[in-house]
Amino acid sequence: MFIHKYYTLIRPVAIIAAVLWLNNRAVSQQNDAARIALHTVISEKMLAKFPSQCRRILESKLGQIATQNGMGGFSPTPKFIITASVIVLEKNVAPTTPPMMTASLDVTLFIADAETKTSFQSVNLQLKGAGNNDNAALTDALQKLSPANAVIKQFVAEGKNKIIQYYESQCDFIITEAMALSSQSKYLESITKLATVPNVSTGCYTKVMAAIGPVYQKYIDVTCMQKLQAASMAWNGNQNSEGANMAREILQSIDPQAACIQNVITFSDSIRVKLARDEKKQWDFKVNVSNAMVSNEKIMVSAFQAIKETSSSEKDIVSAVPDPDDWLF
Repeated sequence: MFIHKYYTLIRPVAIIAAVLWLNNRAVSQQNDAARIALHTVISEKMLAKFPSQCRRILESKLGQIATQNGMGGFSPTPKFIITASVIVLEKNVAPTTPPMMTASLDVTLFIADAETKTSFQSVNLQLKGAGNNDNAALTDALQKLSPANAVIKQFVAEGKNKIIQYYESQCDFIITEAMALSSQSKYLESITKLATVPNVSTGCYTKVMAAIGPVYQKYIDVTCMQKLQAASMAWNGNQNSEGANMAREILQSIDPQAACIQNVITFSDSIRVKLARDEKKQWDFKVNVSNAMVSNEKIMVSAFQAIKETSSSEKDIVSAVPDPDDWLF
């Protein structure tokens, strides 16, 4: 009897808790989806078969679909894209007076990741148009690509949800791969893998932010020792104002949060003392170590700066998006 009453009481509480959890998760996913910007990308190879006006209309329509269902944009190096494959099924002359041209188009919309070449969602539409000539019939058909179309709205919503689900399911694997790179002293590659995870899943992004700090710390610790050694060589080879200036150029690029920063300070003090004694000159190099606490945002900025500085001599981190005709259609 007691057990029966206990479960009678506990069951409604459990149901309420489950409903609240589901509601909170739904709100979180809505917020995550709102942060996903879909960048319009047009296939140059595909549009080479169409009149120039078709490009303007298709670009405009895809931009409207993105912005009216969230956020849109244009970028030479986009992450998430919305694009379209357009195929002319048929063109006919309608038996009207005066004669009219008609066109039937097969249009497939895609939401994809341009960096990883991953397709998340697609939808196929049949569009028909008419006009005084072929071009007019084609553009009339494309004008019917409406962002208010319920099928298109569902396509965008499902595409964004799949992006969120992808990063939620792959997050731990991404972090594990990044940690493996870090253990091989491939710190920039590890940072790149973590830093390029988009802020589309709150849970995943929080994990990534927590993981990137220690990797970046290892990176600046290693580079600090390398730069300190290089500065020491520059100074030892020429212990005068010229050598001091060469050392300063190297030391200025050391992150003040690096573990060897006290060694840097000791070394710079020794240069200052010798210059003052030998040349009666003041050395103006100073290490700023006042900000001991560094925010995640600053770490991300510093990490991206480190990537940018090395990308010119190493493999480019981000390249322009390839034509969708080559990998998506």
